[in-house]
Amino acid sequence: MQGIDAESFFTLCDPQTNGGLLVTVAATHQKEFETFLSENNLKDFAKPIGKMLPKKDSVVNIANSK
Repeated sequence: MQGIDAESFFTLCDPQTNGGLLVTVAATHQKEFETFLSENNLKDFAKPIGKMLPKKDSVVNIANSK
């Protein structure tokens, strides 16, 4: 490694600093958000992965996406 010390290097490897970006959008604004992405040539970088649900008695729910 040149130009960076070990501590700084490991900070840069933190998944919080180099991973993808998770965005949540209210369902009422989904079309508006998708239009924004399209107008800014970002549509190919955003894929829906799920939806937010109200909290229930159990904290973790595993749902089949099929």
